[in-house]
Amino acid sequence: MDDVYDLYAYTLRRLGSPNYSRSLWRELKNNYGKNCVTLGVFEGDKMLAGVVSFIFRDTMVAYFSGSLPRGMKLGANNVMYVSLMEYAVKQGLRQFDFNRTRRNNSGPYAFKRHMGFEPSQLHYQIALNRSTTLPNLSPGNSGFSLAIKIWRHMPLFATRIAGGIVTRWIP
Repeated sequence: MDDVYDLYAYTLRRLGSPNYSRSLWRELKNNYGKNCVTLGVFEGDKMLAGVVSFIFRDTMVAYFSGSLPRGMKLGANNVMYVSLMEYAVKQGLRQFDFNRTRRNNSGPYAFKRHMGFEPSQLHYQIALNRSTTLPNLSPGNSGFSLAIKIWRHMPLFATRIAGGIVTRWIP
């Protein structure tokens, strides 16, 4: 689980997004127990890609993942998700939830379509409190561009620590 966390934090830093804290991951593992599944793809003794998934009722949800550039080049993510789906089938699970992806996030959206998944619209209810407009928390929001650039260039140890703090304030 710690190795997957390291890949996850590395990947999010590369994308310019804050990561959740390692302590949150430990709590999820403690609370989900055997329904928290960790899978890694290795080249020798080096993990190239990894994912943490959760089982709820008859569904496996692939939730946190990360990969090294070499893993992406070698197709480790394909191997990882096919292996995870095979595991879900062997466990008798009926559904595999690839989690949400914005349509304008072309890489992950195309990857999931290529893996045979059909998109379905998710509908949200949002309490605006005192605001009259929806907040734009998308990474595509130009108001985040400077923060994303800075985050990508911060040392990994700093983003791991800061991410655990910053994500507490992001819905």
